[in-house]
Amino acid sequence: MITGYFIVITFLLMALVYLFIRREEKLQREISSNDRTMRVALESIGDPVLLIDTETNIIWSNMAAERAFGELLGLKCADAFNCLEGSGFECTECQSFGQGKVVSHEKRIKVRSGEDQLFHISTAPVRDQEGEIRSVVKSFRNISQIMQLEEAAAQSELKYISLFENMVVGFAFHKVVTDENCAPVDYIFLEVNSAFEMLTGLRRDELIGKKVTEVLPGIEDSEFDWIGIYGKVGLTGEPIRFEQYFDILQRWYAVNCYCPRPGTFAVIFEDITEKKAQEQMVRAKLEESEIFIREIQHRVNNNLKSISQILNIQASYVSEDWDWTSKVLKDIQIRIMCMGLIHETLYGLDDLSRIPMAGYTGALLAMLQNELSRYNGPVNIHNLIPDDLTLNVETATLCGLIIAELVSNSMKHAFRPGEAGDIFISCRIGEDGRYFLEERDNGMGIPEHVSFEEPETLGIQLLNSYVEMIDGELTVYRDNSRDKDEDGETVITVSFVENEEEGSILY
Repeated sequence: MITGYFIVITFLLMALVYLFIRREEKLQREISSNDRTMRVALESIGDPVLLIDTETNIIWSNMAAERAFGELLGLKCADAFNCLEGSGFECTECQSFGQGKVVSHEKRIKVRSGEDQLFHISTAPVRDQEGEIRSVVKSFRNISQIMQLEEAAAQSELKYISLFENMVVGFAFHKVVTDENCAPVDYIFLEVNSAFEMLTGLRRDELIGKKVTEVLPGIEDSEFDWIGIYGKVGLTGEPIRFEQYFDILQRWYAVNCYCPRPGTFAVIFEDITEKKAQEQMVRAKLEESEIFIREIQHRVNNNLKSISQILNIQASYVSEDWDWTSKVLKDIQIRIMCMGLIHETLYGLDDLSRIPMAGYTGALLAMLQNELSRYNGPVNIHNLIPDDLTLNVETATLCGLIIAELVSNSMKHAFRPGEAGDIFISCRIGEDGRYFLEERDNGMGIPEHVSFEEPETLGIQLLNSYVEMIDGELTVYRDNSRDKDEDGETVITVSFVENEEEGSILY
């Protein structure tokens, strides 16, 4: 009667776990919907756009970036764009992470066709809810054609200005006005093209021969020093390129300014207001999605901890006569804690797509040793997984469950009561890209009657199901050469390829 009662409780708790996981699956679909919206926004930008994490790894690119530069995912930004040490060039993502603001510069980059083209590169930080910079958005504007036009205009000194009437970018030619100290205080419009009128809403016949302070009153008081910056170009001959919001016209412009002859300057520009709005939407979506994901991870972890505590309390009410029921509840609790540990690990990471396996496995093994130490003597568990090995969340979760089953089995059955021993956990990548997860112990070995092909215990059945879920292969090495009274070595290896499938009920 009592046994039936505890079995019913066990199945009810398992049902609760199942319902909770289904609920989290629904939340995951909501995240996927947000991600799709963000991807559509990114793809709508005609310029190449990259998302780069704090380690300068390229973790996302739109189709425009793939068309321009080829496959970039997984590369370091410096490697992708040949930013060699000692070149005098500091990457804008490093500056943006360090300064916390938008950083722009120009650089010649070899595109997919093999040509070297000039790009204006803008890098903007993406912050989380706490204001921490978690990633940067890096966009590229190909200005090779604009530069060619600039050079042609400078060489001809505007002799062929009619060519600019067919340009899709705005063009304007000005004369610098200085004060008695030769400091720029104004400038006069000498010529503009049709695209200028279209992009600014200002008419040519209202501009030519007039000062900018007459046409656009208040420009001298703008936060951005338009007169001073343009005047410096006209007086020094040093060109400048930048992106800036023009508060009077309430538009964003990408500006290229150069000096055709002393005392004058020419401006070639385009309206990037829509692009800036899309970039802002992308940053907002990235921040919203990251905050949402972290909140889910936090809630999942707390809920799994609550379920684990319920099981622990329930097990404490089981009498010694029903020790088997207590062990079942404890095994369920350990499996739930393994899944919860993934969410706890994710909550503290900058990159939510990859799990550092050395740190995660170390925390998992510490938890298992604490929970299972009552089964044997001083058994040491050694974590041999490299620090740089990472897996996606789906695969890492299943590997964690596999490790938990293997270590639990060794702790319970591989060593005699009070006997010391060692358990080793390692993982490596083969030349063919397959991963090899290995558990090895120096205990009594697995008895010959224990079958992994036709398992009779729940632990081995679960182990086989986890291996099957990552399309892996399980091999067992039993040392049968040892004497009857001596221990040998047992090695269990799971080989697999990283699973890229999304939507698992495990996270």
